[in-house]
Amino acid sequence: MQVLMSTGGGSAEAGLRLGVIASKRVGGAVKRNRAKRLIRECFRSCREMLPVTCDLVVVARPAIDRLSFKELRGHFLEAC
Repeated sequence: MQVLMSTGGGSAEAGLRLGVIASKRVGGAVKRNRAKRLIRECFRSCREMLPVTCDLVVVARPAIDRLSFKELRGHFLEAC
């Protein structure tokens, strides 16, 4: 998983925004959708730890299907 973060330039009204990219290299549609759901849930559970105005773009990698939610959340927090 790769996380790109931008903290400047956004208005306070925009708040936190998340973009998730899961290409076909991650797997079929079921695997890609599961990866996106897990990443969005990580974002929701870590929301209070992130800056108020922040844009995140998360790129899912093929190895994401081998991680548990707890491991994925740890990687997400580490990257942010």
